Amino acid sequence: MDKKRKVLRKVKLEQLVPSTAAEFYTSSRMGWAELDDQSVNTSITAGLLMNQLIKSEQAHSGHVYHWKIYIDEVRNEFHIGTLTYRQVDANSVALAYGIVPKYYENEELMLVLRDAVITAKLKVDADHKVGIFHPYEYEKKPWDKIDVDHKTKRLIHDWVFGHSLKELAKKYAYASKGVVKNRLSTLRKRYGEHVIPKAKNRPSYLSHLEYEVTVDMSRLPEKLIIDR
Repeated sequence: MDKKRKVLRKVKLEQLVPSTAAEFYTSSRMGWAELDDQSVNTSITAGLLMNQLIKSEQAHSGHVYHWKIYIDEVRNEFHIGTLTYRQVDANSVALAYGIVPKYYENEELMLVLRDAVITAKLKVDADHKVGIFHPYEYEKKPWDKIDVDHKTKRLIHDWVFGHSLKELAKKYAYASKGVVKNRLSTLRKRYGEHVIPKAKNRPSYLSHLEYEVTVDMSRLPEKLIIDR
């Protein structure tokens, strides 16, 4: 048995990632752009230290910060991925992570890396009352005020924040993206575009809600998993 398996089987990996991990990670970075780089750096580093499975090395060049993430106990030969942060301008930040290419298909390592990144992101949110802890996040949004079930409200939320019809069909177990499109169209006719915007209008709609833009960092050398 190789060293990788010996390390990973010491824990139950399914317990490492919260059930709402994807929603946590892709949720708001409201207020992040107002933080100085050192505050973000300190909190992310502290967040990574909270995960006992991994170790990390931090380096930065200008306003771009990188954390190389390693599986503990075999650090020198087991680099699994990298977390990267940068402030793009006064109004927007970019946060992304990538797994080392040879581990693309390793779901166990993906969970370890993803959990470390989510914890680091939430550490920034909690330390500085930004992101999901920003006061604005507690205000009701237009879709929270309509008379539909919670699943439908989450569907609208995800649509507004850029999920594709295909992604929504998979996440909410619809038969096809066409079914999702019809569902959103029906809701739009009933409640209006101020609640369910058309695809082409989502960027301006978000701007109207005063959310901040998260910049795609897909030009990084390692494969990015989430940056929305």
